Formats: sequence, C-alpha cells, structure tokens
Amino acid sequence: MELDKMKNLPITFDEKKTVSFGDHVSDLIGEDYKNWERRDIVFLSASTGLGKTYWVMNDLYEYARSYDREVAILLNRRILKDQVREDARVHEWERYRDKVGLHVFSYQQLEMDEESSEGVRGIIKKCDYVVCDECHYFLADALFNTGVQKSFDFLMDLYGNSTLIFISATIERVMEPIEARIVALFNERFRRWSNGFDDEWMYQDSKKKCDDSLSAYLEYMDEIGGFFKNYDDCEIRGDGPIVPHKRIYSYHRDLKNNIHVHYFKVEDDLVPLITDGSYSGKWLVFVADKKKGKELSESIGAKMKKKPVYIDSDLLNGMKYGELKDDPAYKEVSNIRRSGMFGCDVLITTSVLDNGVNIKDPDVKNIVLMTDDEVEFKQMLGRKRFLSEDETIEVFISCGERKAFATRDREYYNAYWMLRDTPGLSPAEAWDLAQKDGFRKFSYYDRNEYGFFHSKELTVKAAWIRGLFCNEMAGRMLGNEDAFLEKQLEWLGLDYTAKWKESEFVSVSPEEVEQATEILRKRYEEWSFFNKDGLNEIWTKLFAVVSKSDPQRYKNFDSVRITTVNEALDSRSEWNDYQIKSYTSKGIGTMYEFVCNGRHRYQIDSSITLEQLNLFLEKDGIGMRDVVGCLFHNQMTGLDEEWMTVYVNEKMKESGCLKDYILKVQNGKVTTRKHQQK
Repeated sequence: MELDKMKNLPITFDEKKTVSFGDHVSDLIGEDYKNWERRDIVFLSASTGLGKTYWVMNDLYEYARSYDREVAILLNRRILKDQVREDARVHEWERYRDKVGLHVFSYQQLEMDEESSEGVRGIIKKCDYVVCDECHYFLADALFNTGVQKSFDFLMDLYGNSTLIFISATIERVMEPIEARIVALFNERFRRWSNGFDDEWMYQDSKKKCDDSLSAYLEYMDEIGGFFKNYDDCEIRGDGPIVPHKRIYSYHRDLKNNIHVHYFKVEDDLVPLITDGSYSGKWLVFVADKKKGKELSESIGAKMKKKPVYIDSDLLNGMKYGELKDDPAYKEVSNIRRSGMFGCDVLITTSVLDNGVNIKDPDVKNIVLMTDDEVEFKQMLGRKRFLSEDETIEVFISCGERKAFATRDREYYNAYWMLRDTPGLSPAEAWDLAQKDGFRKFSYYDRNEYGFFHSKELTVKAAWIRGLFCNEMAGRMLGNEDAFLEKQLEWLGLDYTAKWKESEFVSVSPEEVEQATEILRKRYEEWSFFNKDGLNEIWTKLFAVVSKSDPQRYKNFDSVRITTVNEALDSRSEWNDYQIKSYTSKGIGTMYEFVCNGRHRYQIDSSITLEQLNLFLEKDGIGMRDVVGCLFHNQMTGLDEEWMTVYVNEKMKESGCLKDYILKVQNGKVTTRKHQQK
C-alpha cells in the first residue's frame, strides 16, 4: 500500500477475550511484553479490577529494569496519581522508593509552560516504555481542558523512540486519533528521509548514512536500490524511519449478573429514593455538572441527619493549595486516596472521580450515573471495584430529555463548524472571539510560537463525536422517548424490554403498583358496574402510579375522562387486561363497566332464542329484573333497574339469536321488538 494512502497501522497482534472474576492482566498478557519493540504502539483495553496498573509497576517494570530500561506512567487525575503512589507505598514502600527508572506523572505536568514542564519532558524522553494510562483523557477532556493537545502532541512524537502503551477501559474512541497521528508522523519522517534530510533520530541503524550533499545522498540511494514505496519495503530494507505496528489486547468482564438497573426521570426522584432507606448500603452519585451536584447535595442533606459529601474540581484545586482542610469532602478524598473507601453514606461527585480511581468499599451498593457520554458512563460505573464474583450493586440511570440533547447538538455543531471554518485566528480575532463567545470557545484554540491561534485537533474531534451522538438521540427520541434508556442499557450489555421499563422506574414502588392492581381485581369481582364516583375512585389509585411514571402526560386533569383512565390501564402489563366501557342514556346519564381480556363479565346465554324469550315474557308479573335473571342466569349484580334496559339492549346487540332485537318496557310489561337498522 502506498504510504500517502495509509490509513491504519499494520496489526502485529490482536487479542480479545471476555474474562472471568479472578483473571488479571499479568496472567492474560503473559510474557508478550518481552517481544514488544520500539516501533510498537500497544493498546490495552481492560475492565476495572484486572490489575492494569499493578502489571505496569511490577511485571513490565521488573523486565525493563533487568535490561537497564526505564518506564514512565502518565495519569489523568491528581487523585488517581496519589492513589497509585499510595498503593505502592502500602504494599512495598521501601522497594517502591528505591525503584530507579520508574516515573509517575500526570498529563497536566506536560501541559504547563515549557519552563515548568521541561524537567518532566526530559525524563519521559529517555524512557524506553511510556505508559499512557486512562488515555481516553485525550478526547474526554479536550472540550474544556486547554492543555490536552500539548500532552498528546508531545507523547505522539515519542513513537520510534519508546514503546508507547495506551491503557483504558474505554479505549475504542481514542484509538483512531492516536493511530492517525502516528501514521501522519511516520509519513512525514519518511518523506524527510527520502528527500535526504539527515534526521538521525528517526532512523533505524543503517550501514551508511548520507552526508549533507545531495550527490552523496543520491549515490547512496542508488546503492540500496532506490526509494521504497510502502511499509513492507521499508521494513525489509531496515534503514528508514521505524515502521510503527499496533498490538491490541482487549480483556473485558461481563457484568450482567452483577448489576440491577433502575431508571428515573428527574433528579428530584432521587431525593426520597436515597433518604427513605429503601435501598441499603452507601451511595455513589455521579452528576453531570457542578450546579446539579450542589443542588442535589442540598436537597438530600435537608432530609438526612448525616449529610452527603460533595466533590468537584474546585475542591481538588483547593486541596492542591492546602486549603479546605476542614471541609468534610477533604477527609473523604483523603480516605479514597489512602484506602479506596469513604465514610459518608452518600458521596456526590462530578467527573473528577470518574477516571481510574478505585472504590473498594464493600458497603457501596448503589451507583447513580448522570451523563450522556458513553466513555464517562462506563468510567463512572468502573469506579466500583467488585470484591467477589457474587457481589451485586444497584445502578440508577436517567431517561434523558430530548430538548437537552437538541440543545447540546446545536452547541457542538456550532463549535465544530466554527473550528473547521476558522482553523486559524490572529491575536485580535482571538480576543474578539473570547469577548463574544466566552472563554470556553476561546479555549478551543491553541497559540503557536508566533502568537497566532489554531484550532486543536482533539477538540475538533471531540466536538464532532459529541455532536453526532446528541443529534442521534434528539432524532430518535422524537418517535421513541425511551431511546436514551435503550442506549444506556446497550452500553451495559443489557436489553431494553417493556417489562424492564415497567418494573424498574424508581419513583413507583412495587407496593403502589400491587395496591392499585388489587383494587382493580376487587372492583371487577365485586362491582363491575359503577357510576362517576366509582370511576373517580379507580382513577385516584391509578394516578398515584402513572403521574410519577409520566408527570408531563398526566398533569392538570381537572376532570376524569374515560379515555385517560383507559390509557393509564394500558400503560402497565399488570393492568392492561382491564378496560372500562361506558354506556350513556338520555335522561339517566352514564354508567361504566369493567371489561377484562376483551370480554364483559356478564354475557347473555347465547343458546336462548327469540321464541324462548317471548314465551318467558308472556308469563304474568315478569319485570326487567326477571328478564335479566333469565338472560344472564341470575349472575348480574350491581346494576339498578333503570340501567338494566340500557345494558341488556347493548348486550343483545352482541348475542347470536337476539342481536336484531331490543327490549322495551311499556305499561309495566317487557316486550321485544326489532330495532331499527341505521
């Protein structure tokens, strides 16, 4: 394949496995890492709890040190970096302290100004293995972190000099920009090499290097048979820039049997859920933004003696500078760093805690996930470390709102096209943009050494990915309000079903549903006929459930309508056997009857002929109640005499032999007559 057309790196190795509880990366990879070369780009995708970091700090490091090689580990969160160092200290402090050639840094240390980051960059450049842990960071933070592009660019430039190892439980999305950048860098180095530029750092060892003269270079190229055109030629000849290869390891655990998923419509649904003690164990609540987190913390705190603890980036920044030491959240962050456990009953946090941090607390039984991004969603759930194969947790997800998806779709769409249409800005243009659209959009750009601004590659990619997803959800939710629920269950490896939706809505307790179901059952058996008051009584029981299930649809009902009640009955499988039918008669009003499985409780004996009925009516003293007893074998109850004529005539229309006739009461005597056909 021609180099200019290369889209993907050659695959040296590709392994994907579904793993069981107790499996670890050390066992799964085995000794493969001993065969990795400087040209290799390694992708390790693995679920939480498989010992990815342990494998790096032990197996990989020990092998590297045996050959006097060094290892650098890059982490995306300060709290995660602290936890990794704490784990090392607890398990083998003296050994870790003396581990020459093992370096732990954060990506943010690469994103400071050149003078501040120079020392860290120098150490990493000399490392033989560079491990980019939680590497989904490059896209996940690109829309709000102004420095992500800097750390990404620096690390990509290390290919050929180091073995680059990218690790994440959610690696799929970020593989494409990493691979695209490596291919672009290789092609550029290949062009420079083939045009005679003497960049020794991009060569493999060659028998002869050309000097600065073009004639000497051309003479050398003639000796080795001319330029090579593709990766294979480049590898066979072995004297050009290092050809990158990728190795993919994917180890993921199926959590279907470890999670029980419920859903809620609005954040307010969570307050009684968390505070009334319906679910045992501690709560870990991930919120979409700081405003929602603070509001939820206040609402829950107002109903609990032991207040919830709230964590966001402001708290972590305060801790960095030695502030907020008296804040309860400070203590909990310290607990998590030290032991992976927290002391409060309810911990509410933004995505500052969604990456790599291990929650090993066996009392954490409930996790709330409020995000519309797949990577954040899986990372948030991955914070909980399952301590046994049989451990289960309750997971709570949000329905989402179509309006919110449509709004974010426009925001991401506008950001993407702004970056595409104006990839470069002068300082004056950048200043105008900052004044007009705020710092966030200004931060989509990066300034070069000449003071001009250019859009960031990762920001453009992230805006495009987020925009596509929000557009998809906004479109799908037009015709299917459960589209986002379906998507989240798909992320969890579960199937959406109508039964799941009915049974797992957190604002409706099973007791409420069963109570309403029992009322329907009794009403059908005890009084299948009822008036407006009876309809109101049934609606009151149903409304307690359906108004929570769909508050928008069932709000502001001043008067009960039979269509509304029937719609409510049809909304749940426990109720949809029942329907209500109405009968209206001039001067009398409206009567209602239960219908179950499409059949009325009372059916006229289909074997009675018109002749038999007329013979019965000729007897002395026969009234309507006697006629009803004859036709329905004395089973009908709950219907007064005024309504008997109306109801019996409706039933006769549905019977076999009598369908063309109606009953009429005249001068106290009941007779039959043929009804007029319309």
